[in-house]
Amino acid sequence: MIEMATRVAVKLTNSARKGDVACQLELSDCYLHGLQGLPQSFELALAWLVRAKESGAPNVDPMIGQAIPWAFLCGYPGGADCIRLAAESGHARARRTMAHLMLGGQLPSTIGGLTAHEWLQKAVDAGNSRARADLEFIAQGEVTLRGLSHDVLDSFVGRGSTAAQLELALRQLKDGSRAAAEQALQRLAKAGNQRASLELAELLQGDGRLGEAVRWWAAPAQQGRVEAMLKLAACYMQSEGLRESGLGRSYKKAAAWLLRALKSGSAEAAYQLHLLYQTPGYSMRNAGQSQRYLGLASELGHAHAQFVLAVRMLRGVCGREARTDAAIWLKRAADQGHSLAAQKLSTFVSRTPIDYSPGCRQREALKLIGRKNLALAARLECGWVFGLSLLESIWVDFVRADRGVLLECDLSERGCRQLPVLVLIENDIQREALALVKRRSTLDVPGTDLGYPSRTLADVALRRYIERCGVEVSVFLRQNGFHQECARRSVA
Repeated sequence: MIEMATRVAVKLTNSARKGDVACQLELSDCYLHGLQGLPQSFELALAWLVRAKESGAPNVDPMIGQAIPWAFLCGYPGGADCIRLAAESGHARARRTMAHLMLGGQLPSTIGGLTAHEWLQKAVDAGNSRARADLEFIAQGEVTLRGLSHDVLDSFVGRGSTAAQLELALRQLKDGSRAAAEQALQRLAKAGNQRASLELAELLQGDGRLGEAVRWWAAPAQQGRVEAMLKLAACYMQSEGLRESGLGRSYKKAAAWLLRALKSGSAEAAYQLHLLYQTPGYSMRNAGQSQRYLGLASELGHAHAQFVLAVRMLRGVCGREARTDAAIWLKRAADQGHSLAAQKLSTFVSRTPIDYSPGCRQREALKLIGRKNLALAARLECGWVFGLSLLESIWVDFVRADRGVLLECDLSERGCRQLPVLVLIENDIQREALALVKRRSTLDVPGTDLGYPSRTLADVALRRYIERCGVEVSVFLRQNGFHQECARRSVA
């Protein structure tokens, strides 16, 4: 196929060079779409269309306007007219491009009695979604302008668009024209544009003019912009540059702005209040309030607050409940990408869960045990899913362990461990196994009245229990020679 396509392309090229109009048009189509083994090239496609026009082919200009993007057509002398002809013939993309050229002054402000806005609407009617975004921008000034050229952007500025003025100021700032950008941002901010106020305040803060920055943050903060409230609070809490900025420190003003931001649901505001209530210079310093706001920030999803809360739990009286709660907060922080939380979590979560793949002997054992005790069979299956030992799978405390994140294996009441084993619940297979075992009755599973003081005696108790179900211990071949140890022990 490749050789045949190459021969066809060579034949078309030879005929096109001899002046065959049909072959010139077909060859331009091959370059336009990358057909017949030829590479896609808008430049070569345009060149052959121009050759076809010079050879007398009719209606080539609309074809050029439809086929060739403006980025390749802008250098062609009659490119704008080609776009106009394509737009008038009904091509949607050409209508949008022509509207941009009209706004940029490269075409008259009205064509066919229609303005650029009306041509954009006709492009929308023809199915061009990008033209719809342009219309929304013209109407509301809320659509991003980053894809527009400077000429088109200037034309929108000339039409009084504040969004275009803001985008142009940001481009000037990026290009290094800070003075011009500052003047433009000040004009917009004085006219009430909140984003311009925020950008201007950031610019002034970067220049060390903190007092002026506070003035421009105040307006959007009063109108409910949370980021402005947080910036104001940070300025009132900061300790450097006070004399230069003319701004005096005020913890009370900082607290007031943080409380307003918290009412809007800001997790960062809650965490900053936690830090504020720990500050020695704050007259209302209060450890209890600090801890309350730390918990609130954690509940609102602040990853670092969750990490700090977990670490505090682990440093305190770390009983069973505190250890499990700390692990849950660490898991939530780690899920948001907090690397320290993930590292801390790995230090006391027992193991990485394994894939559920029990062998034939294990499945047979489950059937045998299930005939005598469904609860025991469900627990053992759950143990295989989570990679637990036999003893752990028997003595998982499902009443207190299912916290939505962790599975606990509590052996502490039998003298086996001081703290429970914690295993992460991370996939649907594990959740299904957990739900299965919780549906089964657990009344016939060994309870806390065994009173065995050591792991060895606990193993013996487990062996008794399994044998009482009518299953030989030797069917359990997976877990660390458990049946071999039990075979060597005597049962009283």
